[in-house]
Amino acid sequence: MILVLHAPTSPHMVVEFVKTASVARIARDLVIVITRPGGLAAQSGVPEAWKHAHKSGLAFSVLPELSDAIDLYKPSEIYIFSRTREWVDFKEVMIGSNTMLIFPSGEQPLGKEGVERARGVGFSEFSKDLGPVQSLSIALYIVMTKTSLVKNE
Repeated sequence: MILVLHAPTSPHMVVEFVKTASVARIARDLVIVITRPGGLAAQSGVPEAWKHAHKSGLAFSVLPELSDAIDLYKPSEIYIFSRTREWVDFKEVMIGSNTMLIFPSGEQPLGKEGVERARGVGFSEFSKDLGPVQSLSIALYIVMTKTSLVKNE
């Protein structure tokens, strides 16, 4: 599964995103991608996140644009955690090993390039979009729960 944090400017957000992914029991099956980091996120957040990802054995990359991540990883499905478009509950979607989940930082505009194929997702239990680290935590929990249900059957 490809997890993309898009357009962060906060170094703390970048590091927490990577740390959250690294403690999931499916971490070895994850690819973490940071696209369009800006400001302090690019200067200090990305190096610190890379160091943590490396120590944790996570695949990690930084790319200039979201479209670059889509071109490079060629995901089978793309979901974006955003309610600014038509969206479905994340619990209802099927997630495969080549699925890309995009978590907008909310700190910069999303833009249109690269998101044409993306389907909007969210969590029906919440009235608004959550932050990227919170959404990542819940999404990983849902994916891992579905995975263990499949393995236990």
